[in-house]
Amino acid sequence: MFNCLLEAIKFIIPMNEFKKIVRNNRIALIGNASSIFSLKNGYKIDACDIVIRINAGFVKDSSAQGSRTDVWVTSLNVPMLEVKTKFDPKLVVWATSKRRLFPSEYLDEFKVEFHPLWEWVKLRFTLGYRPTTGAIVANYIFSKCKPKVVHIFGFDNFASPTFYHNRANIGPHSGEAERILFNKFYKSRFFINEN
Repeated sequence: MFNCLLEAIKFIIPMNEFKKIVRNNRIALIGNASSIFSLKNGYKIDACDIVIRINAGFVKDSSAQGSRTDVWVTSLNVPMLEVKTKFDPKLVVWATSKRRLFPSEYLDEFKVEFHPLWEWVKLRFTLGYRPTTGAIVANYIFSKCKPKVVHIFGFDNFASPTFYHNRANIGPHSGEAERILFNKFYKSRFFINEN
Protein backbone atom coordinates (compact mmCIF):
# COMPACT_ATOMS: atom_id res chain seq x y z
CA MET A 1 0.00 0.00 0.00
CA PHE A 2 2.75 2.48 0.99
CA ASN A 3 4.65 1.84 -2.26
CA CYS A 4 1.53 2.52 -4.33
CA LEU A 5 0.92 5.74 -2.44
CA LEU A 6 4.55 6.81 -2.86
CA GLU A 7 4.38 6.13 -6.60
CA ALA A 8 1.23 8.25 -6.88
CA ILE A 9 2.80 11.10 -4.88
CA LYS A 10 5.80 11.18 -7.21
CA PHE A 11 3.53 12.12 -10.08
CA ILE A 12 0.99 14.46 -8.51
CA ILE A 13 2.85 16.83 -6.18
CA PRO A 14 2.80 20.10 -8.14
CA MET A 15 5.58 22.70 -8.06
CA ASN A 16 3.39 25.30 -6.32
CA GLU A 17 5.81 25.85 -3.42
CA PHE A 18 8.72 26.29 -5.82
CA LYS A 19 6.77 28.86 -7.85
CA LYS A 20 5.83 30.71 -4.67
CA ILE A 21 9.45 30.79 -3.45
CA VAL A 22 10.76 32.06 -6.81
CA ARG A 23 8.01 34.60 -7.53
CA ASN A 24 9.16 38.24 -7.38
CA ASN A 25 12.48 37.29 -5.79
CA ARG A 26 16.13 37.70 -6.75
CA ILE A 27 17.33 34.15 -7.45
CA ALA A 28 20.87 32.78 -7.44
CA LEU A 29 21.02 29.53 -9.44
CA ILE A 30 24.31 27.81 -8.65
CA GLY A 31 25.79 25.31 -11.10
CA ASN A 32 28.67 22.96 -10.44
CA ALA A 33 31.24 23.87 -13.08
CA SER A 34 34.79 24.07 -11.69
CA SER A 35 35.03 27.52 -13.24
CA ILE A 36 32.83 28.85 -10.40
CA PHE A 37 35.96 28.94 -8.21
CA SER A 38 37.77 31.35 -10.54
CA LEU A 39 35.39 34.16 -9.55
CA LYS A 40 34.70 35.30 -6.02
CA ASN A 41 30.94 35.82 -6.35
CA GLY A 42 29.95 34.46 -2.95
CA TYR A 43 28.83 37.89 -1.74
CA LYS A 44 26.58 38.29 -4.82
CA ILE A 45 25.07 34.85 -4.24
CA ASP A 46 24.35 35.50 -0.56
CA ALA A 47 22.81 38.89 -1.42
CA CYS A 48 20.07 37.18 -3.44
CA ASP A 49 16.71 36.41 -1.82
CA ILE A 50 16.74 32.72 -2.76
CA VAL A 51 19.74 30.44 -3.41
CA ILE A 52 19.16 27.28 -5.48
CA ARG A 53 21.82 24.57 -5.58
CA ILE A 54 22.01 21.47 -7.74
CA ASN A 55 22.90 17.79 -7.22
CA ALA A 56 26.07 17.30 -5.12
CA GLY A 57 27.12 20.95 -5.35
CA PHE A 58 27.99 21.34 -1.69
CA VAL A 59 29.68 24.57 -0.64
CA LYS A 60 33.45 24.09 -0.66
CA ASP A 61 34.44 27.76 -0.90
CA SER A 62 31.86 30.28 0.29
CA SER A 63 33.81 33.17 -1.25
CA ALA A 64 33.05 31.64 -4.68
CA GLN A 65 29.79 29.76 -4.02
CA GLY A 66 28.03 31.69 -1.29
CA SER A 67 27.11 30.03 1.97
CA ARG A 68 23.44 29.07 2.08
CA THR A 69 20.92 26.87 0.29
CA ASP A 70 17.22 27.63 0.20
CA VAL A 71 16.19 25.17 -2.51
CA TRP A 72 18.03 22.02 -3.52
CA VAL A 73 17.21 20.61 -6.98
CA THR A 74 18.56 17.14 -7.59
CA SER A 75 18.61 14.13 -9.85
CA LEU A 76 20.98 12.28 -7.52
CA ASN A 77 20.29 10.08 -4.52
CA VAL A 78 22.50 11.89 -2.00
CA PRO A 79 22.67 10.37 1.51
CA MET A 80 20.24 12.02 3.93
CA LEU A 81 22.93 13.05 6.42
CA GLU A 82 24.83 14.92 3.70
CA VAL A 83 21.69 16.67 2.49
CA LYS A 84 20.85 17.81 6.03
CA THR A 85 24.35 18.89 7.05
CA LYS A 86 25.62 20.33 3.76
CA PHE A 87 22.44 21.82 2.26
CA ASP A 88 19.64 21.90 4.86
CA PRO A 89 17.17 23.17 2.23
CA LYS A 90 13.70 24.58 2.86
CA LEU A 91 12.54 22.74 -0.27
CA VAL A 92 13.81 19.74 -2.27
CA VAL A 93 12.89 19.37 -5.94
CA TRP A 94 13.38 15.99 -7.63
CA ALA A 95 14.25 16.93 -11.22
CA THR A 96 14.90 13.75 -13.15
CA SER A 97 12.26 11.79 -15.00
CA LYS A 98 13.61 8.68 -13.24
CA ARG A 99 11.09 8.65 -10.40
CA ARG A 100 12.07 5.14 -9.29
CA LEU A 101 15.42 6.52 -8.07
CA PHE A 102 13.80 8.97 -5.66
CA PRO A 103 14.84 8.26 -2.05
CA SER A 104 11.55 8.05 -0.15
CA GLU A 105 13.23 9.05 3.16
CA TYR A 106 13.45 12.61 1.81
CA LEU A 107 9.67 12.83 2.31
CA ASP A 108 10.17 12.30 6.06
CA GLU A 109 12.66 15.16 6.43
CA PHE A 110 11.92 17.79 3.78
CA LYS A 111 9.19 19.49 1.87
CA VAL A 112 9.52 17.80 -1.56
CA GLU A 113 8.19 18.61 -5.00
CA PHE A 114 8.67 16.81 -8.31
CA HIS A 115 9.50 18.50 -11.58
CA PRO A 116 6.59 17.66 -13.94
CA LEU A 117 7.33 14.80 -16.32
CA TRP A 118 5.62 16.55 -19.23
CA GLU A 119 7.95 19.55 -18.78
CA TRP A 120 10.94 17.19 -18.83
CA VAL A 121 9.67 15.57 -22.05
CA LYS A 122 9.19 18.97 -23.72
CA LEU A 123 12.70 20.05 -22.75
CA ARG A 124 14.18 16.73 -23.91
CA PHE A 125 12.49 17.23 -27.28
CA THR A 126 13.67 20.87 -27.52
CA LEU A 127 17.30 20.00 -26.75
CA GLY A 128 17.45 16.74 -28.68
CA TYR A 129 19.37 15.36 -25.67
CA ARG A 130 18.67 14.44 -22.06
CA PRO A 131 18.70 17.75 -20.10
CA THR A 132 21.01 18.34 -17.17
CA THR A 133 19.51 19.13 -13.79
CA GLY A 134 20.66 22.73 -14.22
CA ALA A 135 18.89 23.05 -17.56
CA ILE A 136 15.75 21.50 -16.08
CA VAL A 137 15.48 24.02 -13.24
CA ALA A 138 16.55 27.04 -15.34
CA ASN A 139 14.02 26.16 -18.05
CA TYR A 140 11.25 25.69 -15.47
CA ILE A 141 11.99 29.09 -13.92
CA PHE A 142 12.13 30.69 -17.37
CA SER A 143 8.87 29.17 -18.63
CA LYS A 144 6.72 28.77 -15.50
CA CYS A 145 7.84 31.17 -12.77
CA LYS A 146 7.91 34.93 -12.34
CA PRO A 147 11.16 35.88 -10.59
CA LYS A 148 12.41 39.42 -10.29
CA VAL A 149 15.80 38.34 -11.64
CA VAL A 150 17.84 35.10 -11.93
CA HIS A 151 21.61 35.29 -11.51
CA ILE A 152 23.34 32.26 -13.07
CA PHE A 153 26.64 31.15 -11.48
CA GLY A 154 28.79 28.08 -12.20
CA PHE A 155 27.30 27.16 -15.59
CA ASP A 156 29.73 26.92 -18.48
CA ASN A 157 28.11 24.12 -20.50
CA PHE A 158 30.87 21.58 -19.80
CA ALA A 159 33.77 23.92 -20.67
CA SER A 160 35.20 22.96 -17.27
CA PRO A 161 34.70 19.75 -15.25
CA THR A 162 31.97 19.31 -12.67
CA PHE A 163 33.82 20.25 -9.47
CA TYR A 164 32.63 17.42 -7.24
CA HIS A 165 34.00 14.65 -9.41
CA ASN A 166 36.51 16.67 -11.44
CA ARG A 167 35.42 15.49 -14.86
CA ALA A 168 33.18 16.87 -17.55
CA ASN A 169 30.09 14.77 -16.95
CA ILE A 170 28.67 15.12 -20.44
CA GLY A 171 27.11 11.65 -20.53
CA PRO A 172 23.79 11.81 -22.42
CA HIS A 173 23.84 15.63 -22.38
CA SER A 174 24.91 18.24 -24.94
CA GLY A 175 26.89 21.28 -23.85
CA GLU A 176 26.21 22.96 -27.20
CA ALA A 177 22.42 22.41 -27.02
CA GLU A 178 22.38 23.75 -23.46
CA ARG A 179 24.56 26.75 -24.41
CA ILE A 180 21.93 27.68 -27.01
CA LEU A 181 19.17 27.22 -24.42
CA PHE A 182 20.93 29.39 -21.82
CA ASN A 183 21.65 32.07 -24.43
CA LYS A 184 17.88 32.25 -24.96
CA PHE A 185 17.47 32.80 -21.22
CA TYR A 186 20.17 35.50 -21.16
CA LYS A 187 18.37 37.40 -23.92
CA SER A 188 15.37 37.74 -21.63
CA ARG A 189 15.06 40.68 -19.26
CA PHE A 190 15.50 38.63 -16.10
CA PHE A 191 18.34 36.09 -16.54
CA ILE A 192 21.87 37.37 -15.88
CA ASN A 193 25.01 35.41 -16.76
CA GLU A 194 27.46 35.79 -13.85
CA ASN A 195 30.01 33.32 -15.26
